[in-house]
Amino acid sequence: SIGCGGGDCDDTRADVNPSMTEVCNNGVDDDCDGSPAPCRLSGELRATDAVAVRWGEDAYDYAGSAAAGGRDLDGDGREDWVSGAYAHTGVAANSGVAWVLSGPLTGSASLASATARIEGSEAGGFMGHTVDLVQDLSGDGLADVVVGASGVDADGRDEGAVYVYAGPVTGDHT
Repeated sequence: SIGCGGGDCDDTRADVNPSMTEVCNNGVDDDCDGSPAPCRLSGELRATDAVAVRWGEDAYDYAGSAAAGGRDLDGDGREDWVSGAYAHTGVAANSGVAWVLSGPLTGSASLASATARIEGSEAGGFMGHTVDLVQDLSGDGLADVVVGASGVDADGRDEGAVYVYAGPVTGDHT
């Protein structure tokens, strides 16, 4: 190790040393620069370069109009993801929906296979217009899901609403 006069930072692993390329999100400081690297996109990417694709359930849902990830909602140590489709017509026209997906994600599938489904409850409510995974707001030690519904009409003024769901988020919610 460096502290013992060597050039690497982990004498127990030959694949960890300053000449190695950092592997993102593996929790190991592969190149001994002081920290493990998160994944960052670089260069020119095409849709076919994606390691995972999820598509909406119905035409004109606008799935993916809002998306967020990078937090662990279920405590399994893996990052999860939430995607919104404000124009989804489930309960009513443009009631909207947000889908929660448990990581890791690979391959292609419909968002209908998501871990959780958060549906708007009124026409024009636009649930899923905005989505986010946030640090623990509920105090239970897990990340939480925040979903915006910009067209919710509680008292006739289209004031909108923000909903917070404590992690883990599974099943159907309306």
